[in-house]
Amino acid sequence: MNRIFGISVALATTLAFGAAQAQLVPPAPPKSPAMPEYTPPPPPPAVPTPARSPDSAPNVRPAEPEKPLASLIEKDEKGRIKPLKYPLDEAAVRALELSPEAKDKVEKSLLARRVEVDRIVVENLPALLDIRKAMMDATETTSMDVMTETSKKSTPFRANKLLDRLVKDGAITPNQKTQATNIAREYKTAMRDEATKDAGGHSNMQAMVLVGFKLTMQDFCAESFQELDRMLAESAPKAEELLKGLGLPAGHAALKSLPKLKGTGAAAGKTAADSVKSIFYETLDADQQKAYLLAANPELKAADAPKTNDAAK
Repeated sequence: MNRIFGISVALATTLAFGAAQAQLVPPAPPKSPAMPEYTPPPPPPAVPTPARSPDSAPNVRPAEPEKPLASLIEKDEKGRIKPLKYPLDEAAVRALELSPEAKDKVEKSLLARRVEVDRIVVENLPALLDIRKAMMDATETTSMDVMTETSKKSTPFRANKLLDRLVKDGAITPNQKTQATNIAREYKTAMRDEATKDAGGHSNMQAMVLVGFKLTMQDFCAESFQELDRMLAESAPKAEELLKGLGLPAGHAALKSLPKLKGTGAAAGKTAADSVKSIFYETLDADQQKAYLLAANPELKAADAPKTNDAAK
């Protein structure tokens, strides 16, 4: 009896706990409905741009194309490139389209710089004459040592660059310097191509080395060569007096070789200048050559004068 009662109590307790637990667990939430697919709104209608009348149109001009740079390349009847009247950089500057005011500044700057170049020529005359001779004597068998030593001697003549001086003096702008550089580069490239063709093309390496050597030395020293020739040509009218001032006797062969010109003009001047150059290069020694140039150009003597103690301090 007691056993039956215990079983009944246990069964009732179990049923009561299960009913209570069932009341504590919430029912499952209902299933959410599916979201509709998103459709973006239509774009707003385009606003028409009102037509601009011709009178209200902006006054905008299309950019004008840049003018091509001038070229220094001119060819003779044989198709060869003509030599330049001026040193390359100077010729390139003169080819620019400059205002009258700018041209005047260029001429003043060139004149002042000419004295500087002449002094460099006189002070380094033996080196310049060595370079000229090396260029004349160079062949495909000339050693690299000779070319290297000759190139070292050109240092004084390539230190004072013309275009840099013109910019410094305010004669040309940096942009005009760039234009002049491009004009000069075109001419140098054409000259190199012509010399390469003359040498038989790039396959002849020895010939190409020789071409590069001569063109490089010409590029470095052309202005100095031209200034030396100019000083000699301008000294021709007084050459006899200048040569006697060096101590040459009246009957010296050099004095006898001077032409007795009665006429004037370009032909007479060229003959006299050629005679002076021949005497200068073939007869005078190094000391006489320098003394001749200083006597013909007194304005250069100040640079050649020895420094005093005050100047050395």
